[in-house]
Amino acid sequence: MSDGYAMTGKDIGLYLTIIRLYEQQQYMYDNRVHSVEHRIVSISQPWLRPIVRGKVKAPVEFGAKFDLSLDSEGYGRIEKISFEAYNESTCLIEAIERFRERTGYYPERVLADQIYRTRENRSIRIIPIESKWSAPSA
Repeated sequence: MSDGYAMTGKDIGLYLTIIRLYEQQQYMYDNRVHSVEHRIVSISQPWLRPIVRGKVKAPVEFGAKFDLSLDSEGYGRIEKISFEAYNESTCLIEAIERFRERTGYYPERVLADQIYRTRENRSIRIIPIESKWSAPSA
């Protein structure tokens, strides 16, 4: 640096990430805890977050988590995308309302994983919410 070297933007980003990582590690050590909010698990991709899924083969996954809906013409639409862990069931009512805003009507039915079938989501009673594996109701 005294010889005229200046870090590139990428190097500055990595340096700031390493400082933040050090601060997180120091916090966990000082407070004798094993987790910290927004924990950095990759210096080159600091936005990645571990998502605990509890699966036997891969108990922890990394990468974006997203909710996808299909419109009446078969086009997919990403309703929500995040690198943070979140409960998918909280997005269902918003996705249904956005569908209604786009099309002018509610979908005939919603096919969803078990996690979406919460008491709150089932109580809206606008449309039937079915398991993706169940047969359509008559």
